[in-house]
Amino acid sequence: VNIDVEYSFTPDAQDADGDTLTFAVANKPTWLQLDTATGQLTGTPTEQDAQNYPAIKLSVSDPSGATTSLPEFDILVNSVPVVVVNAQSSYFEGNEVTISGVNSYDVDGHEFSYVWQQTDGPTITIDSTSQSYISFSVPLVNDAINVSFNLTLTDSYGAINIHSFAFTISPDDIAPSVGDFILLI
Repeated sequence: VNIDVEYSFTPDAQDADGDTLTFAVANKPTWLQLDTATGQLTGTPTEQDAQNYPAIKLSVSDPSGATTSLPEFDILVNSVPVVVVNAQSSYFEGNEVTISGVNSYDVDGHEFSYVWQQTDGPTITIDSTSQSYISFSVPLVNDAINVSFNLTLTDSYGAINIHSFAFTISPDDIAPSVGDFILLI
C-alpha cells in the first residue's frame, strides 16, 4: 500500500451454525484498525509508517470457541519517490539548457520512472520526456514570459510524486557595445 492511500481488506467468513463471529488480529500496525464484527481492516498509512509489516494474522472465532485463521501476510507501506529538480529561475532566449532530475530518489530503494510535462508557456521542444533530464533550446520571446513544467516520478509499486516548477524566459536584448577605437588617416 502506498502512503496516504487507504488500505482496506474484508475477509469472507461465515459460521455453519449462524453464530456471531468475532475477529482478532495479531501483529497489527498502529495505523490499521480492525472491525471485530466484520473482520475489515482499514487504515491510511502516513510517511512515518513506511516500512514492511510482517506476519499479520487475522483470526475469527465463534461463541463456542471454534477458531480459524487466514495465513499470515505482510503489508508493505511504500513511500513516494522524492523529486529533486536542478533548474534556474530564469534563462535567456536562444540558450541551450539542461534541467536535471537526476538527484531524485526513492527512500525505499525502488526503481522509478520520470515523466516531464510542460504545463504553461511557449511550446518548448524536448527530445525525450522520460529521462532523468530534459535538454532544449530556449525559444525566442519578445517579452519576459513564464514557463511551467511538472516532473512526475512513479515507483515500481505505483507511488507517484508530482513536482511543479517554473522559470522565466527573457529576451536577450543586451545592445551590442562599441568599444574605443582609433581612426588612422
